[in-house]
Amino acid sequence: MAGDRSTMEQPPLKVLLIEDNPGDADLVRERLTDETSVPFHVNWADTLEAARERLAQGGNELILLDLSLPDSQGLDTFRTIRGLAPQLPIVILTGLDDQELAFQTLHEGGQDFLVKGQASPQLLEKIIRYAMERKRAQAALLRSEEQRYRVLFETIPHPICVFSKKIGAFLAVNQAALDHYGYTKEEFLRIGILDLNGPESVEVTSAWLAGNDWRSPLRTRHRRKNGSDIDVEMTVGEVDFAAEPAAFAIITDISERRRAEEKMEYQASHDSLTGLANRAALREHVERMIARRQGNREVAFAFLMLDLDRFKEINDTLGHCYGDSVLQRLCPRLHACVRRTDTVARLGGDEFSIILDGASANEALLVAEKLESGISAPMLVGDHSLSVRASIGIALYPAHGQDWDTLLQHADIAMYAAKRARCGHAVYSDDQSSDPADQLELTSELRLAIEGNELELHYQPKLDIETRKVCGVEALIRWHHPRKGPLSASRIIALAENAGLIKPLGHWVFATAASQTVDWSRMGIDLEVAINLTPQNLQDPEFVESVIERIGQGNSHRLRLLVEITESAMISDPEQSTLILDRLHDVGVKISVDDFGTGYSSLAYLKELPVDELKIDQSFVHNMTDNSRDSCIVRTIIELGHNLGLRVVAEGVEQRSVLEILTGLGCDVAQGYYLSHPLTHQQFEQWYKSGEWTDGWACEPAGAA
Repeated sequence: MAGDRSTMEQPPLKVLLIEDNPGDADLVRERLTDETSVPFHVNWADTLEAARERLAQGGNELILLDLSLPDSQGLDTFRTIRGLAPQLPIVILTGLDDQELAFQTLHEGGQDFLVKGQASPQLLEKIIRYAMERKRAQAALLRSEEQRYRVLFETIPHPICVFSKKIGAFLAVNQAALDHYGYTKEEFLRIGILDLNGPESVEVTSAWLAGNDWRSPLRTRHRRKNGSDIDVEMTVGEVDFAAEPAAFAIITDISERRRAEEKMEYQASHDSLTGLANRAALREHVERMIARRQGNREVAFAFLMLDLDRFKEINDTLGHCYGDSVLQRLCPRLHACVRRTDTVARLGGDEFSIILDGASANEALLVAEKLESGISAPMLVGDHSLSVRASIGIALYPAHGQDWDTLLQHADIAMYAAKRARCGHAVYSDDQSSDPADQLELTSELRLAIEGNELELHYQPKLDIETRKVCGVEALIRWHHPRKGPLSASRIIALAENAGLIKPLGHWVFATAASQTVDWSRMGIDLEVAINLTPQNLQDPEFVESVIERIGQGNSHRLRLLVEITESAMISDPEQSTLILDRLHDVGVKISVDDFGTGYSSLAYLKELPVDELKIDQSFVHNMTDNSRDSCIVRTIIELGHNLGLRVVAEGVEQRSVLEILTGLGCDVAQGYYLSHPLTHQQFEQWYKSGEWTDGWACEPAGAA
């Protein structure tokens, strides 16, 4: 009971609560009056204007401030209240969980920053009591109440120093100052306030003290007698001391708080997995570099965008822990390829960026080659020896852009150009892409075109050379854009790859080609239709299942389907490719190796994979009449295919003489402009039924007499 009487006898701490929400105000009142060991008197204001009136009335000892008021918001609220009551401690109690706002209010003199719902009554009481102790110490010194001043001066656990306003020499210090800094009282009285500062902070502290504008505390760094540094926050006020104009400083050790702030700042600017700078930090760095270089055309830098090829397979096959380990082990390799003055950052996922300060195009290319070599070296992760490769795009400042967004876009475009060309790295050029905004618009329009069935397939006939009859067609995608006119298949595929639309595009092509083939079958046109598959289609379970399901429907109009896929796509994941192609082959789908001779040719893969057809790349077929080496390559591929029991198709046949040579070499099927351009389904039906003559070669319907 004695403790209770002691508590009751204490005068209540007068708190001005500035809070617009009545429910939150009642909750704070309840916690402070019912759940704390110290009595509180809470005065409430629900607007900034009401707070002005309460502050004008006086009698407040501390302010609990919500930053979101009906007539004021955020930092403006804090600055206004701080200006109205610079002598009162302010504790922020708000619903805004904003680190940057917290840093700024603390920097400008706030005592603490609490988020509603995260502060217990005990923590709130502790923070208020701490603020009130400081306030009472200030009040005691300012009122020159000697006895009260002495008690507080000696018992407050924070260093307090009184120093001359004229020369800065210490006039008095409390025991906490002696304990904290390690000096004796005599040693303290022989030095001044500036002597506590480290060399790097003397000038700033001196200027701040000379300015006499001490409404906000000063954050600085002090040095103890033993040479160790501490971060402090110093609140200064004026006082008369022994009839001499003086100032007092209440010093708070904020080293722990500063370390926490530095940790938060580090986390805000660095990638948590790799420790590299993150996207936000990189952008800030690039924008600073650009600002420093404005008007100086002789300086430049290179912006490299790096994306790991097939990294998703590591995550999908071995798990994300392996993928994370690869990313972490990649960082030292990236740093080893650049200088200390260069910047390496992780943008997210498997994308990295490197800024080469002062680098020319040639220097950037040399670094890109070093990066390719360094990245591709095998690394041991767990029990697995993994090797990854990267595609690198290079944009140069100021040639390829003079702001962050443009440089990022152009480096990204160059990176995708390198990825498509499988050449490792590429420097940005205007012909790699049209305007980025135009590309973005085209991508959006392509998505809508797929969903709205606005694309179309054209069909190029394939001629059985021996029988001189049409034996099939290849379905080729076309898009007649309302503004840009006809767009090529390669442009459409590139847009789809960049936008992640390859899977829906593949589904659309198959569904459209399958429906058209069934329609033709009903008309008596029984042909094999070939569609092109990308690696993404081959790895898409939904696509494979839709093909198998459609073929397995078993209606009277059978679907004769052939899929064309490049060598490189098949061997990118041989085991998965074999599994998928075997499933397709088992339901009657024929497999053709497209562009044969240009990829990673391997007899082993031809032996293991369920291949039915080799399609000779048109680069070898075009100039057979003029280039003996091309003719020799074509002959070799035909013989190889026949020895393996495969049908051989020559694409790119544009001259009668080429067709005659192919006939002599025993090629099975020909395709090209000499026979027919790609046709709409209506044009093809008319062409097929007419059996048009092409310079003496009759392209007859299959099954014609």
